[in-house]
Amino acid sequence: MSSSHSTFSLVSFMIESKSGRRQRRIGNFVSMTRSWALPLAVVGNATGAVFGGWDHLQRVYLNHSRDVPNRRDLVAYVDSADAFVQGTAADWLAAFERASGGKPVLVGLESNCPEGRCVPVANAALPAPSGIKGYVHVNGGFVMGEAWAVHRVWQAITDNEKSIACCDPTHKGRFDPQLGLGRFALAHPELVAFDHRQEVAANLINFDTDEWLTHYDIVDGAGGRRQLRNKHTGVRPCWMHVPGLYGKKRSKQVMVYQKVAEAIVPRPATRDGARGARPKGRR
Repeated sequence: MSSSHSTFSLVSFMIESKSGRRQRRIGNFVSMTRSWALPLAVVGNATGAVFGGWDHLQRVYLNHSRDVPNRRDLVAYVDSADAFVQGTAADWLAAFERASGGKPVLVGLESNCPEGRCVPVANAALPAPSGIKGYVHVNGGFVMGEAWAVHRVWQAITDNEKSIACCDPTHKGRFDPQLGLGRFALAHPELVAFDHRQEVAANLINFDTDEWLTHYDIVDGAGGRRQLRNKHTGVRPCWMHVPGLYGKKRSKQVMVYQKVAEAIVPRPATRDGARGARPKGRR
């Protein structure tokens, strides 16, 4: 582990939701950060706050990354209402060092993205280091890196530098920060690394091919916890994402989220102090 990266902060945009289901999922995420003693900062949750779209979210992250006092501190900007975390702060730091290869920014990938919505960064026909076919598209739910460098990414997207964030063909040409993130990464290989092995970030997204059942299992972790593991590599990703929970066709996504939640989200203590029962996960 680099001596310059001895700490990091986990930052997520969270606002109070009228949806009880969404709020419970945010609660799952928060309880997991507490279980692993991870340093979580919540942004965007001012009184009366509303979600103004993904461009709104990345502007909030832009402002946060600008104001981090130590510009070389590591910050992970992550989705939370459809995601999970695991591992200690030391696990996160070590995983970042392995995956980033000395570059100041690390982004996550996914295997199944509608045409025009994501940026491919490798040849999908080649064997994937993660063991998951086609795991080559940049997903915008996770960005981790040194504050100064991540701010550089958010600034380029906000400014639509060289049209990197224009445009999403599936939503009437809408500005798209996810496209901007992928294009920035390709344009600045000296700054951005890709987490091909899921050392830090895993997107469980190809629901039509049962990616969850095929590529992952649940194993014992420290302190009696359970952790999700990539079957092919043995890697236990620090952040796991189930995109698409809030789309129109989402039954498979919801099933995957629920299975992961049942397996690894800590259960509250009962009145006698014992932990609640947990269904057995797949081994």
